[in-house]
Amino acid sequence: RPRDDPVVYDLRIREVELQELAKPVSVVEAMAEAARAAREPALQRAVVGQEINYVNKRIERNARFDHLTRPALVAKLPLTGRSLELEQARLVVNDREIEVLRLVWQLAQRLKDVGLLQRLLDVVQQRNLDLLNPEDLKTLRALDAKLWAQLEEALRQLEIAEIELKIVEKRHALEDKQAEWRQAQAANITGHKLEFLRLSVLELQQGIEVDTLTILVRKQPNSPSAIANAELANERLEVILAHKGAVDAILSFERQIKQLSDERAQIAGGRLPQGTITTPISGAHQRDVLAVKDAHLALLQTQRELDEVKLQVLRIQRPLAEQEAGSWKLEAGSVRQLQDALQRRGYAVAVDGVLGRRTQAAIRKFQRAEKLPETGVADAQTLNALGLAVSATPAPQPQPAQQPAAVPQALQQRQAALEAEVKKRQLRLDIAQ
Repeated sequence: RPRDDPVVYDLRIREVELQELAKPVSVVEAMAEAARAAREPALQRAVVGQEINYVNKRIERNARFDHLTRPALVAKLPLTGRSLELEQARLVVNDREIEVLRLVWQLAQRLKDVGLLQRLLDVVQQRNLDLLNPEDLKTLRALDAKLWAQLEEALRQLEIAEIELKIVEKRHALEDKQAEWRQAQAANITGHKLEFLRLSVLELQQGIEVDTLTILVRKQPNSPSAIANAELANERLEVILAHKGAVDAILSFERQIKQLSDERAQIAGGRLPQGTITTPISGAHQRDVLAVKDAHLALLQTQRELDEVKLQVLRIQRPLAEQEAGSWKLEAGSVRQLQDALQRRGYAVAVDGVLGRRTQAAIRKFQRAEKLPETGVADAQTLNALGLAVSATPAPQPQPAQQPAAVPQALQQRQAALEAEVKKRQLRLDIAQ
């Protein structure tokens, strides 16, 4: 970009001023540490002013440069579509973080205990005021109960904004992963590679649902149904992650087997691969290296076979409950019904059976109008508000833990035999090496 570009100029000025503001930080921290180590009350009181001044500089820095300058820069940048949506979500997070820091600063002005101030900053950073010990909580509430309640609410709103930002990021990642999955299907990719892509899609879809339900829990902390639904969604996500991890392990062994097979072929041809080059090899040395490669290949193949059996066991004991997931079970016919319902309510969307960006934008507008969590996800709550029949299970009721399905005895015996074989092949590889 040219030097006189106003966006680049503003960014450079911001960078220089941020560096200037950051200079006192290390000095203040060193002074505070020395004062605490010396255990001199007079010195500690002198440092209190410096530390609180540091807190003030943090708030001033955020307020001046993130709260004011950053939106101005965003307005100048040619952002559209996903980039604009992501930046807007980040600005909401930034605004709420500024509010939290301002409330902390108001409390800090009344505090005389530097240690308590630092502990407060730490728990605010972790987004959980409950991490404070009871004595600290009592002290802070006694300073100003109303101000403390405002800080609790501001921190809750910040956490919701951060979750909403995660939803936007996951939705964008989901669009890319769905496109990758469709390309793989068009290229006739099958087996574990396609299954891994499918599970990646399910992971993102279920992750969005988990985040959506987490927001509901934050807004309705005393709602048993909201908590139960969030717990159930988390359990489904854990199952998806378990399946994805098992498939990924098999794919990892397949990659190692291919690489090792290629290396063995080169060695059998008289060339020893060493990084990016190869050197001649023959005679006893060649036979010894081939023996090690053969033993290693046999071990990897057995480990891969064992992981295949473990995946079968996992599918029996912890099957994927896709039919119960909130929004990502929608098929083309259901999407058309959704689009038709949105269109009848005046939202500009084509009835084409494709859950694309325009449809998601219409869903978000509808959710905003109905005061629902604005996620762009057609969850059960949104579908009910549209008057569509929802096939998802109702709010779960507490039930006793179910026993996992029984694994066939033949499969158990096969797993035990392969585990024993892995140990033998590992020993043979050690001997060969």
